[in-house]
Amino acid sequence: MATTIEEIVANIREAVDAGYRERLLARGHARSIIWKEGLLPEDAPPFSPLLSYDLLSYAYSLLALALRLKELEGDGDLCCQAFEQVAGAIEAVYANGDPEDIENGFHHFIAAASYHLGHYSARAYSLLRKIGDGGNFSPIERALSQIMLRNLSQLESLILDWRLKGNGDDDAILAALTQYASREDGAEQVGSVIHDQIDLALSDNLFRALAIFLTALERGDGELVGQSVERLNVGLEISAELNLLPQWWAHRLGKHLLSDLWSSSFHERLPLAPPEGEGAEWTKLRNLYIALLYRRPRAEIDLWPSQYDAAGRALDESDDLVVSLPTSAGKTRIAELCILKCLASGKRIIFVTPLRALSAQTEVALQRTFAPLGKTISTLYGSIGASAYDEDALRERNIIVATPEKLDFALRNEPSLINDVGLIVLDEGHMIGLGEREVRYEAQIQRLLKRADADTRRIVCTERVIG
Repeated sequence: MATTIEEIVANIREAVDAGYRERLLARGHARSIIWKEGLLPEDAPPFSPLLSYDLLSYAYSLLALALRLKELEGDGDLCCQAFEQVAGAIEAVYANGDPEDIENGFHHFIAAASYHLGHYSARAYSLLRKIGDGGNFSPIERALSQIMLRNLSQLESLILDWRLKGNGDDDAILAALTQYASREDGAEQVGSVIHDQIDLALSDNLFRALAIFLTALERGDGELVGQSVERLNVGLEISAELNLLPQWWAHRLGKHLLSDLWSSSFHERLPLAPPEGEGAEWTKLRNLYIALLYRRPRAEIDLWPSQYDAAGRALDESDDLVVSLPTSAGKTRIAELCILKCLASGKRIIFVTPLRALSAQTEVALQRTFAPLGKTISTLYGSIGASAYDEDALRERNIIVATPEKLDFALRNEPSLINDVGLIVLDEGHMIGLGEREVRYEAQIQRLLKRADADTRRIVCTERVIG
């Protein structure tokens, strides 16, 4: 067994090569495309009857290597590649496999966790949503799936329901064991009973760990995260000692899922100490912002890898940004962090959008996030010209969403309206070009940049990567 980083890396590189074991993974994907519910059409190629066994053996061996490399803090990109291959191999067996297979839920859970640990959280989410409530997950697999889905309110309900039933309590387990020990036929069933009660005890331990972790997320308490992971380590050791494989995998993957979520959470990524000169206002807005995102139906409590670099720069008001990301890769979140920082400084924000429809959508999104923080949001778009109401909104609201044309009209009448604006967000920067509307957008940007007070105002441009 590989023990050093060098040996593990060499083994993983060999295993993720496309030609490994006569293109094993490719053969698995080819079969999964044409079979349905585990059955192949009559004219199908002669796939090996051991293909599923080979794919699963490959997946779990590679998963063990990837986890060891991750625990040794080895090559992160290689870890992600290995986790993706693991999930793909398992999906090749179960995506269109036999729906009646009793191990269906377990393997889908492992595949989803592998995608998640490999930073393919959208694929994990899609896989788990596809299964829905129909997967034959064990209680602990279902609970950990809620972590990956970010359904934290549902997870709270699962934990509460488990605790109220009390099946995993020490007294309940002792009573069950005593009951069978006192029966005349108890000796014949004692092995099965002990196994079931140990499973309940391990499940109870995992539910307690998750309850502690949810409290850590609510409070932003890193010490509680450590306690949660330590509980999972205890369950992991017991599962290994008793050779309880499904429980062992759940505890091992679980501790990595929790650790990864915490390390990417806003508690860790947004500094607790207020940036220079902002005092308690930053702390208050930061905590309200995190609490708001935590309580959304699908909790938004962490940053994605695509957001890490930009988020690290979002709080530096001297740092103008161009955020170029594909659609749905998280541009809006970076803009939100820049807005949060500006609000903490006591300054206002203008959010420029090139289209009226986009202005309306942006206003709704910003209302959802910043109105609960006590901030006012208004929009300027529509008919030609700027009314007194438009000018009042531009002068008084904390956040103003405007089209370039409407903002231009207002500033031509009264240039001082944005003297106390500290941030201008230019949305859809890729729309700057040679067309009539695109040129108008660029012209407005140039006028903003040529103002005498332009150097007192931060510029953040978000644009969609195309192609």
